[in-house]
Amino acid sequence: MSEAICAYCGAKGPHGRIRCLACGQPLMFASPELTSSMASEQANEVLALVKEIRPLLAGRSAEVQGGVLADLLAIYLAGHVQLGDPEATKRMRELVLEMHILGVKALIDINYQMTVEPQIKARTQ
Repeated sequence: MSEAICAYCGAKGPHGRIRCLACGQPLMFASPELTSSMASEQANEVLALVKEIRPLLAGRSAEVQGGVLADLLAIYLAGHVQLGDPEATKRMRELVLEMHILGVKALIDINYQMTVEPQIKARTQ
């Protein structure tokens, strides 16, 4: 089985795991060729872009936010092409989508704890 690299501590783990066995953080980048420093640089880039994008979605309805994210994901998946082989393209897109969904699921709890939970506590105190 191939390995993923934890973007937080650099530990290696098997594809399909949601959390790093070493530090418990989500396995964000499932690319065995990444070094821990490359994974860390990518994690920082992701966080910086999210910080820039978040204000564009803030205050929009859930339907609009979901529509934007769905369209961006479709654009991302459309770029995964195996030239001359539509069936291989379909399989590749399904695999990429499956890995993406695993990453999303891994990030739900940590994002809840970092963004939603503090807002709930502030409103109920």
